[in-house]
Amino acid sequence: RTDFPDADLSNFGKVIEEVYSNGPKIHEYIRGINERVLSDYDITTVGEGPGITPRLANLYVGKDRNELDMIFQLDHMAVDHGPGGRFDRKKWKLGELKSILSDWDQAIGNEGWISIFMDNHDFPRMVSRFGNDEEYRVESAKMLAILILTLRGTPCIYFGSEIGMTNVDFGNIEDYRDVEIHNCYKLFVEDGDMDETTYLDLVSTQARDNVRTPMQWSDAPHSGFTTGTPWIKVNPNYKDINVEMDLESKNSIYRFYQELISLRKENICFVYGEYSLVLEEHPQLYIYRRTLEGTSFLVILNFSDLILAVPSFVEGSELILSNYSSFHELSIQPWEGRIYRET
Repeated sequence: RTDFPDADLSNFGKVIEEVYSNGPKIHEYIRGINERVLSDYDITTVGEGPGITPRLANLYVGKDRNELDMIFQLDHMAVDHGPGGRFDRKKWKLGELKSILSDWDQAIGNEGWISIFMDNHDFPRMVSRFGNDEEYRVESAKMLAILILTLRGTPCIYFGSEIGMTNVDFGNIEDYRDVEIHNCYKLFVEDGDMDETTYLDLVSTQARDNVRTPMQWSDAPHSGFTTGTPWIKVNPNYKDINVEMDLESKNSIYRFYQELISLRKENICFVYGEYSLVLEEHPQLYIYRRTLEGTSFLVILNFSDLILAVPSFVEGSELILSNYSSFHELSIQPWEGRIYRET
């Protein structure tokens, strides 16, 4: 056929939803794969779900659909994208993130299941994108870990997040390897009207190579990743951010992840409990409650550089975890995350 209409590229999100995803036979195909292949094995299946909306989600992962066990929903991965996609950057607001994560939890409910993540191979490092990777890198890396490990769903931790690895700024187009970066350089800079400096700034915050630099193991050459030459350069900050240094630190991010994972395993409420948003309109605090069979936990996350007042409804609850070593009863520190057991 030659009569396919052109996609309207001015709204990339709509292109993904209406052209790339949710085809007319998609469920027939997935059920067929499940019946003929997947159902023969004791496995868990995960689908990458760009363009799948909350309204459609349980068609893919509903208990009785015989399709997939869970999906990666990607709505929150576009929270700072304008209509033109990742290189059409816009300032994101916490309210948008709350709304997306809450809408998805409500839509999935007890019928389906999703993966919980804040970065992956296609999107920037979470501490650089959703935290403060300079003054509060360690604190915001831990706070985001609390978010991932206390929401309903299966947590997915991308390599390097457990030591707070950050975005990379090579400053030279030749040092990047992602074909998307080079294709967009031709489109926006060589054939368009964007200057190179502006484009490279976008790349350093938005592009996929931010999460594709080698794992930072030590301060050895190439950060101990290889004795050869890696396909892409190591992030230049590897001498300050690496596994060896983190494990030796009294403020280790990795050890904090271990503590959180143990807490989640010991309290099934964090896995299957109901989720409810609290103080929905607060511009800096993301607060939610997890409840199951008489057990209730309150999670408070400060997405800002500000010192904020502790909400009055916390009074009487037991603080069981914070990413700060010193506790302030009446104030929440910048990028602090707390978990309370309610009584």
